[in-house]
Amino acid sequence: MTEIIRTTLAAANDDTCHADLIGVPVVAAWGMGVDSTAMIIEWVARGLPLSVVLTADTGVEREETYAYLPIFQRWMDRHHVEHHIVRYVPRRFKHWPPYFSLLEKI
Repeated sequence: MTEIIRTTLAAANDDTCHADLIGVPVVAAWGMGVDSTAMIIEWVARGLPLSVVLTADTGVEREETYAYLPIFQRWMDRHHVEHHIVRYVPRRFKHWPPYFSLLEKI
C-alpha cells in the first residue's frame, strides 16, 4: 500500500507523467477545507488538466465554510474549472422519518 501511495505522489510531481493525464477524466473532491483547496489551486497553477471539481454539501457545515463557498466558486469560474455541488435530497423514504442533514441521523 505504501508503495502505491509513493508511486502516485511521485507521478503527480513528475513532469514526464503530466502528458499521461491528457484526455483522461480528472475529478477532484473539494471538501471546502484548507487541504483540498490548496490541492486544487496547485493543480491549476501547474497547468494540469482538471475535468471537474465535486463538493458534497452535508448540510451542516460551519457558517464560515458556507461564506467561503462562493469565493472559491468564483475562483474556479475565473480559471475555467467546472464545479458542482451535490446534496442529499430525500425522495423515497426507506427509513422514516426522512433526514435532511447528516447530523439529523445521529
